[in-house]
Amino acid sequence: MNDDEDQADPTDESVATTPERDYSRVIPANRYVVFVDQEIWDHFGGEARIRETLRLLVDIAKKKRGT
Repeated sequence: MNDDEDQADPTDESVATTPERDYSRVIPANRYVVFVDQEIWDHFGGEARIRETLRLLVDIAKKKRGT
């Protein structure tokens, strides 16, 4: 069984609260589209702050590993 088979379909509520996005200018590259809960989105205030926080977490993890 792979990871895709383990994931449940999104709930109607999560779909309804997902911010609208215009993906017409997305260029496929080595990137992923990630959807976050509204609570997380509201807490950080947008994708730039979420990305910044994730990068900080990666840096902390690297420092803990010593790489």
